[in-house]
Amino acid sequence: MENVECCTRCAMHVERVAEAYVVPYQPEFFHKEAEVAYGHWKVSHPERGRQAAADTVVFRAEHGHGLSFRQLCKGRGWGFNRQVRGLVVGGLMADEWLTATGTVPWTLRPGPAAQARDIDLPKARSAPPAAVVTHI
Repeated sequence: MENVECCTRCAMHVERVAEAYVVPYQPEFFHKEAEVAYGHWKVSHPERGRQAAADTVVFRAEHGHGLSFRQLCKGRGWGFNRQVRGLVVGGLMADEWLTATGTVPWTLRPGPAAQARDIDLPKARSAPPAAVVTHI
């Protein structure tokens, strides 16, 4: 949460970030129109998974945190309403191109399908090296 609040590139209001973490997640019901729009979009974007996964790596390197559904779609030029965004990202997650930390916002990252194609976040640093102590 602190990474998102302090991100100068996103420049979100602290209240907006806090609300995203505090307000309980509500599963969304999708209208038929949203499902139809998603179906048409999916057919016309065969590389959607690879592109979205690569975007998560670049975004995290630039911002220090993952993207939201909205940020992913906006960055790709996919101008959807909230329902279609949910279907798009949900589909990318179901196909394992993306993964997230439960319902925690701003945690999108490459999923197993992307990792199998060498699209992954840099490995976290291991424990710091032990201090070298010399006795004289």
